[in-house]
Amino acid sequence: MTLRARLAFVTAAAVAAAVALASVIVFFLVRNELRGQVNKSLDDQAQQVSHLRGLGLQSQIAPHQYVVHVPPLPFGNYFQLVDNQGNIYRPEQFGQVSPLLGNTALAKTIAAGKERANYSDAHVSASTSAS
Repeated sequence: MTLRARLAFVTAAAVAAAVALASVIVFFLVRNELRGQVNKSLDDQAQQVSHLRGLGLQSQIAPHQYVVHVPPLPFGNYFQLVDNQGNIYRPEQFGQVSPLLGNTALAKTIAAGKERANYSDAHVSASTSAS
């Protein structure tokens, strides 16, 4: 291999390594920024949702589970409200009860003041929207 070929190979490898490193750094920076924006949006929505329990009519659909009849919310995301007694309030929108969200045990612990509030990810299927 000639000196020119070796130099071209080393230069190409250095550029590839720099691009790969920059891509990884940018990925983590953008991911953290987007998560921060989503968390802020969730905080704003939680403030709106926390006032709904007293506003809408409630119907019990199962032990410790209630439907809150509220007008359609502007943000349209699934939510549920858990009080410090472990009662779960889910909205009915457009004739369907929102699905029961995961981490209910953790939400009850947080509502009772035994844990700090936190965020968690969940995958929700609209087809599981029964009580």
